[in-house]
Amino acid sequence: MIYPKKLTVPLPHPDMPDDQDTPNTVKKLYEEARNISNDSPRASLALLRCSLEKLTEELGEKEGSLNQRIENLVVKKGLSVDIKDVLHSLRVWTNEAGAHVDCIDLSGDENAETVNQLFGIMNMIVERLITGPKEIENLRSKIPPNKKGAIASKGRDDA
Repeated sequence: MIYPKKLTVPLPHPDMPDDQDTPNTVKKLYEEARNISNDSPRASLALLRCSLEKLTEELGEKEGSLNQRIENLVVKKGLSVDIKDVLHSLRVWTNEAGAHVDCIDLSGDENAETVNQLFGIMNMIVERLITGPKEIENLRSKIPPNKKGAIASKGRDDA
């Protein structure tokens, strides 16, 4: 083994959920998957799928299959079609490539790029579903109270 390992998979998004007191968080599973991505892409994607499952829990969906959780998020949180599609794409890739032998072949250099893309998609999902709303709420919190009322009642600010 060569130490330190050269990893090409992106680091976890800074807003990826991580509770220091919990052993299997979204971020910890992501990092574990990242650490073995070169040695075992299939095992890495299986762990990335676990990370995605944990993310759905963080977003409020704890019951049912991953497929059902994604559909529930679409209904309850009003996720756009593109986010729904990317969630399902990541679910299928990580399920088929990580858990089912001979469904998706991950051998070869070109597939290392696919693995990197899948980790990037996980970061993009965190960006869209956690960071984006957090930044919007931060901006809203800075609006003066008298203007918030005008926005809520009219949907626009006439001032």
